[in-house]
Amino acid sequence: MPFTEVMSTPNYTFAHSYEDGRYFMNFADTAYNSYSIEPEFLQDWGITTSSPSYTVIVDSAFVFMDSLDFGMYPTNIKDSIIVEFTGGFPRCNTVANYWLDVKNVGTTFPSGVFQLTLDDSISYVGSSIAPDSIINQDIYWSYDSLFFFDIAQINLFVQMPTFVNMGNNLQSILQVTVDSLSGSVYTASKTLNQILVCAYDPNDKIADPKGIEPDGMGYIPPSTEHLDYTIRFQNTGTASATDVIITDQLNPSLDWSSIEILSYSDAYQLDFHPSGLVEFKFENINLPDSTTDFLGSQGFIKFRINLEAGLPIPTIIQNEANIYFDQNPPILTNTETNTLFECQNLLNDIAFTQTACKNSQVQINIPGESTSTNYNWQINNVISQTGDTFDWFADTAGIFNLYLSISNPLCFIDTTVQLNIIPTSAPTVLPMVEVCNSDSLLIFNKFESVSGVYYDTLNSFLGCDSIVSIQLNILPTSTGINSISECDSYTWIDGNTYNTSNNTATHILTNSLGCDSLVTLNLIINQSTSGTDFQTACNSYTWIDGNTYSTSNNTATHILTNSSGCDSLVQLDLTINNVSEVTTSLNGATITANNSNATYQWLDCDSSNMVINGETNQSITVINNGNYAVEITENGCVDTSECVTVNSVDVMENSLEIKIAVYPNPSDGKFKVDLGKIYSNLEVTLTDSKGKIIQNKEYTSTQLFDLEIEEPSGVYILMIKSGVEEAVIRLVKK
Repeated sequence: MPFTEVMSTPNYTFAHSYEDGRYFMNFADTAYNSYSIEPEFLQDWGITTSSPSYTVIVDSAFVFMDSLDFGMYPTNIKDSIIVEFTGGFPRCNTVANYWLDVKNVGTTFPSGVFQLTLDDSISYVGSSIAPDSIINQDIYWSYDSLFFFDIAQINLFVQMPTFVNMGNNLQSILQVTVDSLSGSVYTASKTLNQILVCAYDPNDKIADPKGIEPDGMGYIPPSTEHLDYTIRFQNTGTASATDVIITDQLNPSLDWSSIEILSYSDAYQLDFHPSGLVEFKFENINLPDSTTDFLGSQGFIKFRINLEAGLPIPTIIQNEANIYFDQNPPILTNTETNTLFECQNLLNDIAFTQTACKNSQVQINIPGESTSTNYNWQINNVISQTGDTFDWFADTAGIFNLYLSISNPLCFIDTTVQLNIIPTSAPTVLPMVEVCNSDSLLIFNKFESVSGVYYDTLNSFLGCDSIVSIQLNILPTSTGINSISECDSYTWIDGNTYNTSNNTATHILTNSLGCDSLVTLNLIINQSTSGTDFQTACNSYTWIDGNTYSTSNNTATHILTNSSGCDSLVQLDLTINNVSEVTTSLNGATITANNSNATYQWLDCDSSNMVINGETNQSITVINNGNYAVEITENGCVDTSECVTVNSVDVMENSLEIKIAVYPNPSDGKFKVDLGKIYSNLEVTLTDSKGKIIQNKEYTSTQLFDLEIEEPSGVYILMIKSGVEEAVIRLVKK
């Protein structure tokens, strides 16, 4: 039997019953006595154990006693269920959890139907149990043969509306029936009201009734018997949580022994401490994180607890919870506050004014005013005011009935009191006086600094003989901001010169009314800048000042405007480079650049100055007659020499009839010689550059022959004779 209270005579120190029927009872260390233990009377249930009670003797040797169990059986046939409707976080544009619970609290095994009517702006997405039918916003599920005190739960997933509904109340209604062959025999319902939000803390605590909350105090009537608390949690970490533990230190104004679990999302274990600390342990829950399974990462526990009897007004009941995900530090929920409230207390605290002089101000204040409470004041059904303060200038003498009604969503109360306004003589009006806002003026023995009419009474024995009044007019002072932007420095109206930005300096002038005018400086000092323009050019350079420089220069300057509108002085640092020498020297077939401090690239002038690949030395020995030049790079500058004509390559002398071709020349020592026609007799002689004969051969009927030089690299002379005709050719072995 869940949460069935077990009592003792005389009373125990502390006791608690659990959902599974277990209970415990504590006795103070020195509370030695003989105790009779018995369960509370439950209508429609009887006790099956042989004795309806147990006797426990607590003395100095007592430690504990167990197995004091009571068996129960139904004595009547009664259909009875209770329902719970719990909502997840109502965040716009998200899918939220709804949990629907029906609990069998009767003595039958009921069957019936869940009917959920969703708010028009909420859409059904899915559920842990497929519905039997869906008709518009109505969703139906059936349940069958629910055992004693068992709970049937459906986890529902719904789509919350968009942000345009933010702040709206979303109302959905759950109705569960107990059915028989003749129709429904029992119906229980629950309404869920939620305010749509677009940002929320997923770990929170909710009290029901929430109470009237204009100032966060959650006012509830003294007739409130119990509070239902819902603790919602969500794993917003990056990994699943093996265990979730919730601790809740119950408020002393609550009856700790009356705690009753109404609904929960997952299996839990409840531990209760005599100090009023309750622990809900969701062990091995393996709660996924919200990025992996947003809906599955959420859970809740809902419990009911009674208020202690005879609590004074106002009693403030505050409650909060700590939520532990595994070994992480706890997450502290919001604090739920409920306050017992009664309208009569407001009347008891009001100090009513019952006598006042004519032409005086009658003011009555409501202490501890709440913004959710309405106050209506009336005098003789003619003068009417609302609000927590009654403020009336009594300009008529006589007796008046002041009626006050107080109302709020919790209560209504009213009362009538008499005001006796005593006549006075005609008031004396003194000339108006004026003073500047920053000053004050002594009026009727008090320094005043607020515009208005001030009164003083010349008392008679009735206290209302004469009133003296004077009007005080407060002339305004003025303020202003002087916004200035300058370069480098600025001298302001206070005579000070500021070299940096300043927004705190003030200066007082006099306005048109003769009062102070406080001027605050808002000065931005922008700085002039300077810099050096480093340039390197060949031969000449035209700078931003429009001048062309043909020599290096580091003294020229020019003024620009920087991004802040101030001068920017630029100094030129110019280096002019050039090629110091571009002439060449010719020695036979070898051309040499006369500039030895440069890099080189030889060019073929006869091929439109085409680059000669690989020829990057200071000298070049050409192998073909023609025109050649060199491109010289020095100090980052490039110049090209004049073309040089070479006509002394290869054939040094030729008296043969046909032009002779020798190729390749230069070569690595192997040459081919083409005489251009067949000669019947030839003598071929090869010498080195000093005339030493290296080879001498004779050929007959020959046009083509091969020649190989095995000697070291160098220049060799090939002489070919045919009769009196002769050709001399220079060969180059690389």
